[in-house]
Amino acid sequence: MTQEHPSLPEQQLIEMLLKQVPLDGSTVGNTALKRALDDILKAEGKQLNEDDYWRVQASLVASGMLAKGQGRGGSVRRTDIKEASSQLHAPGDDEDGFELESQDKPATTENAQNLRSAANLLIYK
Repeated sequence: MTQEHPSLPEQQLIEMLLKQVPLDGSTVGNTALKRALDDILKAEGKQLNEDDYWRVQASLVASGMLAKGQGRGGSVRRTDIKEASSQLHAPGDDEDGFELESQDKPATTENAQNLRSAANLLIYK
């Protein structure tokens, strides 16, 4: 007979789960993710209800925040790395003392078309 564990607040579980998924877009296995969450909760005197994990994981996948990966127990990864990073760190809130700066935009489509036109002129002369 399995012992039923009380459910955690969904928002708390969502935040805990997202903190365990790498910001760089790499995958993490569901088994490893459940184990990490269970370890955190055990330290708080709580236990992860497996149904809660799968419900929250499925809702994050359905919302597009996470994407399913492969693997024996399945895996997940972040879908929008830039957005995920900005959710966890406020602008200018870097611990290393450096600020990120925007880089120049790559050549636009218009510039590429101008280069093609110029190349075509040279070819047909």
